[in-house]
Amino acid sequence: MKHGVYLHLPEEVYHAQKAVSKSLIKKAMISPPDAHKALYGEFTVNSAMTYGSALHMLILEGREKFDRKYCKGFDKKDFPTALDTVADLKQWLDGENVEYAKSAGKVSLVDTAINWDSTVSIIDVLKSEHEHDSIGKTQLPADDFDEIVSREEYRELLTGQYWSEVSFFWFDSELDCECKARLDLVKFEDGVCKILDLKSITNRSQKWFPDACMSDITSFKYFIDAVFYVRAIKNTPRQFLSDIGEPATIPTQDEWPLEFSTEFDLLFIEKCREDPNSQPITMDLDLVGDCGATLDQVATAIFKEKAEMLNHYMNNYGEEKPWNVMGEKIEYNADNLPNWMAY
Repeated sequence: MKHGVYLHLPEEVYHAQKAVSKSLIKKAMISPPDAHKALYGEFTVNSAMTYGSALHMLILEGREKFDRKYCKGFDKKDFPTALDTVADLKQWLDGENVEYAKSAGKVSLVDTAINWDSTVSIIDVLKSEHEHDSIGKTQLPADDFDEIVSREEYRELLTGQYWSEVSFFWFDSELDCECKARLDLVKFEDGVCKILDLKSITNRSQKWFPDACMSDITSFKYFIDAVFYVRAIKNTPRQFLSDIGEPATIPTQDEWPLEFSTEFDLLFIEKCREDPNSQPITMDLDLVGDCGATLDQVATAIFKEKAEMLNHYMNNYGEEKPWNVMGEKIEYNADNLPNWMAY
């Protein structure tokens, strides 16, 4: 990927690039070999990531773009009077005095009902129509969709001229590797680069929400995100590109100055169906002063250590060789069984 700043780069294009990211650093903090394996593996999306991406798009980029990519999954609870089971279909046909084979299967019964009354509401037909209308879109579970769109008003929290979904690609000479970062929101105001990172939080333990947010900051090591994002902004060449690598509209110096200080805020939104009216909380990770210096020093030390390990695995194993090379097969028996296996 050409080094520079990409505005609105498609998410799948960003994830396809083989480079060290803050997420890979966090994986390497647990297991560098697994992080190396993840670097060359296919990027997979789980339901939690889909939820988060959809929420991000709605709040950061608006309902129009959200509706182009996502839609509500079919939910038969939206059609309480529609015919669903074989018993429903037979009961309806009997009520209409329509003849049908008593041994008929569901498909045959549906066809018979539609031929008799094309306006009859049948779950299978409604679901098929929904699938056709949703081609090209990601269907969200009905409850998730309703919950996400109920948060649309949170866009009003994003005051000022933010750049959203900004991707950075650079070669980090200190870490000796290709790096990438994708920031939710960035804006410059009075010589300060303000970074806002949106987080969806499932408060399973039902803590007081600010406490739950603080727990997530600690558990997920968001100081790594903060320092890595600042590193991205300061190390990426000031070359603004489109998603196909050609020059894009370049921000003015007022919009993106050469010299600036940084602030990093986390915007937490509670994923909580029990309380759809829960309000978001913004928390600041202080990157200025003694605290900031400490965070920066700790995070930078981690980056260097984990990047060195990842470089080792990449240089020795690359993309083709497995990182977990199996040694000689060992067979255990009563004579060589370790003590810990005997209990």
